[in-house]
Amino acid sequence: MFPNIFINATAGAVLATPIVLAIALLGEGSWKRRATLCRDLGIPVGILFSLIGMVQMMAAEADMGMLYVATAVMLLTIFYGGVVSAIGFFFESLFADSHHNEPVRSPPITQLALALVGLFACVAYVVFFGSPLIFLDGAAVAVWMLFLIAALLVSSRESRATNVARALLFASMVSVVAGLIVFFAGDQVAGLSLAINGLIYGLMSYVTLYLICFQRGPGEPINAPLTNWHWMEVTGFYIFMFLAPDTILDNLQDAAIADRFEAMEQKVQDLERELDNIDR
Repeated sequence: MFPNIFINATAGAVLATPIVLAIALLGEGSWKRRATLCRDLGIPVGILFSLIGMVQMMAAEADMGMLYVATAVMLLTIFYGGVVSAIGFFFESLFADSHHNEPVRSPPITQLALALVGLFACVAYVVFFGSPLIFLDGAAVAVWMLFLIAALLVSSRESRATNVARALLFASMVSVVAGLIVFFAGDQVAGLSLAINGLIYGLMSYVTLYLICFQRGPGEPINAPLTNWHWMEVTGFYIFMFLAPDTILDNLQDAAIADRFEAMEQKVQDLERELDNIDR
């Protein structure tokens, strides 16, 4: 039974489809390029689909007893993505010194377009599997556009890809922190929506940017391995703050509520004794 929890055909298919398409269309017969695509796409694509599943899980009115099971399924795409990236990392190192696997040219723009269509189609399939309206958040869109436009305005041609990649990461960070502020200020639904949709918009844009840069060749330095690590950090922070087990504050609040109930019970008992004395 234990190994079966790591097997989910749907999670595996939605993760593998855009990565396999990118490898087939942009690999150009080079095992080194294919391994690099696996290394750089596994983690962000896995996180992207996991976040989409998280939105649907929180929006669904499901049995609370199934919450842990649903969370495990949601995290599978991150697990699969990490495995794909690890495989790509080791194979990319293996082919680093090969003289027979280097690409001789960049793939044509039509192949990039097909790879992007495959990615967007998989995302659309997962999004429309539930209610697509929950993925619309005006505040998250505003933050995403603000950082993207600022990066484009201040960047030269040589630094544009680097600055846009960083801007997308910063936009997601700001959305998560702003969402936390809104959440703890009392509007939990708006806070959750801002944080998670900001992450989704940033990740989707980042994967798109990566594929464009990869198609153009190695001259666009976005440092995907390091950037992927930062995406993991932001996502881990989000998961911890919104889905972690009880915090110290929760425990203190629970203890305060328990003390109030105990005090109320004591008052009820005192009133019952007074009524008994009056009746006598």
